[in-house]
Amino acid sequence: MGIVHLEHRDGQSLVISLTPAHKENFKVRTITVVDESLSPVWMVIADNVAVEESDGESGECSNDNVEIRGSEMLLETLTVQSQAATAGRQVETITFGQVPHGFVQLLPKKGQPVARLISGKVYHVFVYGSESGASEVRM
Repeated sequence: MGIVHLEHRDGQSLVISLTPAHKENFKVRTITVVDESLSPVWMVIADNVAVEESDGESGECSNDNVEIRGSEMLLETLTVQSQAATAGRQVETITFGQVPHGFVQLLPKKGQPVARLISGKVYHVFVYGSESGASEVRM
């Protein structure tokens, strides 16, 4: 059974609940929601995660210095490779579009509104951290 459980409420609100095997040590690095074409629509990352960019430089995470290039997978691969097991933040429940305490939003960029989830479409949620998981939901 996976650690990511999805529930949509009121036809629009998506709640992501996390149930890891080792709850006391569980830390989340990134949470990404993608649409049916696997294009990211929302992404948050723990504010204590350093991202190693493709040119080999490292930097603290912020809205301004990380570029999302078509897929969350590139960022996640770089993030996981550059992080100790202790990186990330503890979180149990996340509501789509609401940035949890200790995280920063990477997508959409600062100042841009979060896209609305569309009824009838399938969305995939990827959670990466000390345990990782994925799930999908039809809105």
